[in-house]
Amino acid sequence: MQGTVPNTALPGDEISPNDVRRHLALVLQSKPFLSSRRGSEFLRYVVEHALAQDEGGLKERVIALEVFGRKSVGEGIEDSVVRVCARELRKRLERYYGEQGANDSIRIELPVGCYAPTFRRSQVPAGERAVAQSRRSWKQPWLAALIVAGILLAIASAVIANSRYHKHPNFRTFWAPVTERPGPALVCVGPTVVYGFSQRMTEEYLRRHPSAIEAGREVIDFPAGGRIPADDLVSFTDDRFTSGALDAAIRLAQLLERHGKTAQFRFGSAITQDEAREQPIILLGAFSNPWALQWSLGLRYYFHREMGEDGVRVSIRDRKDPRKQWSIPYLIRERTTVDFALVSRVVDPVSHSPVIAIAGLTHYGTQAAAAYVTNEAILDQALRDIPEVWKKSNLQIVLETQVINRTPTRSSVVASAAW
Repeated sequence: MQGTVPNTALPGDEISPNDVRRHLALVLQSKPFLSSRRGSEFLRYVVEHALAQDEGGLKERVIALEVFGRKSVGEGIEDSVVRVCARELRKRLERYYGEQGANDSIRIELPVGCYAPTFRRSQVPAGERAVAQSRRSWKQPWLAALIVAGILLAIASAVIANSRYHKHPNFRTFWAPVTERPGPALVCVGPTVVYGFSQRMTEEYLRRHPSAIEAGREVIDFPAGGRIPADDLVSFTDDRFTSGALDAAIRLAQLLERHGKTAQFRFGSAITQDEAREQPIILLGAFSNPWALQWSLGLRYYFHREMGEDGVRVSIRDRKDPRKQWSIPYLIRERTTVDFALVSRVVDPVSHSPVIAIAGLTHYGTQAAAAYVTNEAILDQALRDIPEVWKKSNLQIVLETQVINRTPTRSSVVASAAW
């Protein structure tokens, strides 16, 4: 395999390692890669080793060892792991540049047959070429008129954007503690606990069934009545997310991007005290997010879980009026027809940093609540019905969401409090 270093498609237009790393960060925060920890780690690894011009680190067996931890599997299976992931990575890159990254100035590509990525700049957009040509031909009257028309169009667009900005003042006020504070926003997503199989058990199965990994998914089929030793059942708590949490994270990232903010994602309880003091925080998820659970204990509306007559139930409760609670069965997800969510916007009493929590009793509620608070028109209208004291104080909103065929639909406010 041939090692490569950053290269460009335009002569004399160099791409610095920092340019590549900044672009890599954008790619890894996109939808195709947020849903794949393995793909993200693979891409980050090959990019960093390519920038370091480390040809040895880009060999197939080394990648199998360093990225996938295949220490004891035979050579053939190791090769399959890397090849399958490389094919998947190329598809994810193609999807990214075909959608969210269509206008990016840099492209990362993984040529077929090797694991050394290449870096190139995209062709200059046609609009920019027209501007450059106009500078060389300014004396042509028709071209000058075209440039003037373009300037007027830009001014008109700015006026429209400004009017849109002032169209939903309540929405802007709600998000101001995050969008108007310097620095990136910290988004903490609660992962879902998923159980998988130990490395020993997986590798032993793949030795006996190599076709399983060639299919692109490491699926283990057990015979009827088979038993799994307790030591071979491993919990994964840091990289598995529900579709609702992922949808909510994407909506928040898009909202922050529209306001010129950067989102930094953390998972589970991976927030330091320094980060909590220095950055605005957005918490996603309730029972999957220990920060959200602990932090809500001192607020008026809070989350509660208990064993009821029909099994485990989860609820949002009112500390001032114990008779008020919104409750559903927790474990019967396939029959869920309604969910409740709690949206909180407060200042943390310890760190004095703004905190916005968006959390449903299940991931359906989290997804619906994120859609609700990132929709300018809907949130602005809802906030009009709440006493204006919320603008300069803490605020909590309880939402009810209908769930149809495992898809959250309409949401409505059922309770609110400001203090």
